Amino acid sequence: EAEINEAISDGLVPEELQTDYQQDITREEFAQLAVTLCMVKLCYVGSPEQFVEDYRRYFYDRNGNPAAVISAEFSDATRWGTAAAGLGIVQGRGDGTFDPEGLITRQEAAAMVTRAYQAYSGQPELNIIGGGSAYENAPDWATESIAWLEWWGFMKGDGKGDFMLQSHLTREQAILIFKRLSDWYLPTDGLVPYEEELTRALDGFTLTQQLESKAASALLGTDGDGGPPLWG
Repeated sequence: EAEINEAISDGLVPEELQTDYQQDITREEFAQLAVTLCMVKLCYVGSPEQFVEDYRRYFYDRNGNPAAVISAEFSDATRWGTAAAGLGIVQGRGDGTFDPEGLITRQEAAAMVTRAYQAYSGQPELNIIGGGSAYENAPDWATESIAWLEWWGFMKGDGKGDFMLQSHLTREQAILIFKRLSDWYLPTDGLVPYEEELTRALDGFTLTQQLESKAASALLGTDGDGGPPLWG
């Protein structure tokens, strides 16, 4: 309960997912948590659609490579599924569908969690210590993710070497995985350059409106009287 409350305070849990914690999470809901995590870690305030556009414009990985331009044309496209695909987090069912209302399996979740981590951290490769996964029968596309998550303790099996690949996740379990991942790696820079954020926040406002703007105050900082010190 304490961790869930912390996750909510950290902005990691959208309001519509702050209930029915024992309910199995859908693929759309999991995608929403994954994209929200990326937005929080990159200090982004705005729509997921605009986030994906800015991500492609501004993001570079640790090797200096720009974000890949990924587009998804799911026949059952949804807001969060499309955004997650744009960040490289989801790839769909392989038949042109996303299956937003389908329940996510633990092996699917493992792959999506690590892709979300790579999306906001800029880490192009997973660094696996310990020689790989202790779990058998995992598909090739999930083996590396499972090994990485197991090593760092974000997802575990049943203690007997069974990752329970085809089992489903509850909302509570999904939130805890993303919360612990969020605590583990903390980027300090926002996605959009400061000057661009400032321009967006102040564009079209008078000086008085700029001083009173919450968005502007958040970017400029405020003095005790509520006024931005930069203009004092």
